[in-house]
Amino acid sequence: SLSKYNCRLHAYCLMTNHVHLLLETDDIEIGKFMKYMSECYAIYYNHKYGYRGHVFEIRYKSCLVKEDAYFLQTSRYIHLNPVKAQMADYPEDYLWSSYRTMIGITDDGITEKKKTLAYFPKNSIYQYREFVEDIGHKYIVQEQHIRKMIGKDELWLPW
Repeated sequence: SLSKYNCRLHAYCLMTNHVHLLLETDDIEIGKFMKYMSECYAIYYNHKYGYRGHVFEIRYKSCLVKEDAYFLQTSRYIHLNPVKAQMADYPEDYLWSSYRTMIGITDDGITEKKKTLAYFPKNSIYQYREFVEDIGHKYIVQEQHIRKMIGKDELWLPW
């Protein structure tokens, strides 16, 4: 479905009741892609687990990422989501995100790594990993801005 809508997926994280996506699109309405993606996933999920109805709780929210620093911070935010929600100790432990693909452990076949890694000298996976896993308060302001943009003002809680 990504190629059908000319979208490139740079980061994702599937949580218990929502999903985070860092998508790059051409001249398409993002709503059309999100509708298609959520319908396909609901059909798959409901068939696999014997459920019916919607899989995600609420309609998607989106925000435009224009600046390079914001792009990188969004990628970091997405990959740290399960750690902050206490669902994993380290981002590479969480199997339902693109982080393992970004750092070369696996290849999910859908994550576009080039643009993200191009921000680091020699496309360094190690520098990207260091950037994501820096647990200091260096990026706290940007993280708060991202949470506000996507409407995440609640505390980080495990589900």
